[in-house]
Amino acid sequence: MAENWDVVVIGAGAIGLMTAQALADRDPRLRIAVFTGPGSGGASASSGAMIAPFTELTAAGLREPDHAERLQYARRAAALWRDHLARFDDGDLITSDGVVLIANTVSTDLADHNYRAIKSALRAETADFEQLDPAELGRGVSPAWHARPTEAILVHEEYAFDARAAFALMTGNWTSRCNIRLVQACAKLRHESPSSAPDVIDDTGQVHSAGAVVVAAGAWTRDLFPDDDRRLLPPVFSGVGMALLVAQPAVPIPLAVRTPNESFACGLHAVPQRDGLLYLGETSQLAVHPALHAPLGAIEHLARSSVRQLSTRLAETRHLGTLTGNRPVSLDLDPVIGRTALANVHVATGTGREGLALSPVIGEYLAGQVLAGHGNDIKLWDPQRPPQQAWTAEAAAAEVVRNTMCSFAEKEGKFAFAGWYEQAPRVLAAHAEQVYENLPAGFVIEPALCDLYLRDPESMTPILDEYLQAWGWHR
Repeated sequence: MAENWDVVVIGAGAIGLMTAQALADRDPRLRIAVFTGPGSGGASASSGAMIAPFTELTAAGLREPDHAERLQYARRAAALWRDHLARFDDGDLITSDGVVLIANTVSTDLADHNYRAIKSALRAETADFEQLDPAELGRGVSPAWHARPTEAILVHEEYAFDARAAFALMTGNWTSRCNIRLVQACAKLRHESPSSAPDVIDDTGQVHSAGAVVVAAGAWTRDLFPDDDRRLLPPVFSGVGMALLVAQPAVPIPLAVRTPNESFACGLHAVPQRDGLLYLGETSQLAVHPALHAPLGAIEHLARSSVRQLSTRLAETRHLGTLTGNRPVSLDLDPVIGRTALANVHVATGTGREGLALSPVIGEYLAGQVLAGHGNDIKLWDPQRPPQQAWTAEAAAAEVVRNTMCSFAEKEGKFAFAGWYEQAPRVLAAHAEQVYENLPAGFVIEPALCDLYLRDPESMTPILDEYLQAWGWHR
């Protein structure tokens, strides 16, 4: 039997939930259905929930022309998150008031560049932070001697919270106070024509009519559109991230501690949890399709890195669980958010590591679009944007080499002959340049996607071809 809703949101991650909340805040009379989506494997449910506008920055990102705008969105979202947590908090959702950033002797100079870039951004924005003595970080941070910190800062504006507990409190509040129903089912968009009213069909075959639909199902979002309607949307891939839940060591780590981002992935981080556990995260490997389980090698690398770089006492703690999440990563690495070409259909995906952190801003933005009917004001995020190409093939290949060598160092790689430390980057550069020469229609993909194309060209090529041809891209 068909059900009628004012708004249907597909996806119950951070963006879907915050969009539903923003809609209800603006008009409590709205009948809103939130479909939970694919279930396991979402990024929000596996997040360490560090709200880190500054320590997520990289030197390369700060060279982008829109970096100032994006940083302001992130800082505003951080303030909004505090408001939301105060609204639903039962006292202890924030598990780390402040984030410690360390530079150490493990990686290459890429990590050092990113560390210095973060400090420069903090100074430029007059943000609240303090320099720490790396030898006196507290007994909780006790790395191996060969991975000792060389510098450290405490960023007071940043914090971490227990995302899983926060979302449970938010949706529990809906039951008693809001006209929002959380539907435990997957759903796909069904559109008879670009101008017709949207509806969705769930995995039981039931049809739900809606005045508007917001598709915010993370790495699965693009697949929920009909084939003909998704071709103009930028392709979205899955950044497969993995985390370990462990018991706090004998001497606990009291604050969130992290290293700078590098190797196209999040820096190593430890985040205290509300239940007394410790969240350890770092890994991110791109895949064409979402993955529900982490590779054994990623688990081994994260465990070793945590013991070596954060605290040798972690070797004696109990491993209590593994979380795997799929971050939606767009072809140009920018979010895909706003009104689509389909009447009353909006989309939110492609946010990478920033989805949970930015979700209050994104939710407000989408609620304004749905209810006030304004256009895609944030052109950076416009879903109907043509292919974006920010790199030359030569510069992209150099960035691939820089991050690959960083990853090699992080994994304690060693060459048998000293000369190979100079030769390896040249060999990698030649290989990366050959990859770029063979890409469809001469399109230069983001360096972060080069390894994915190298590993799975059979899947990547038709996806790129479909998107580029839909926009009339030619060599």
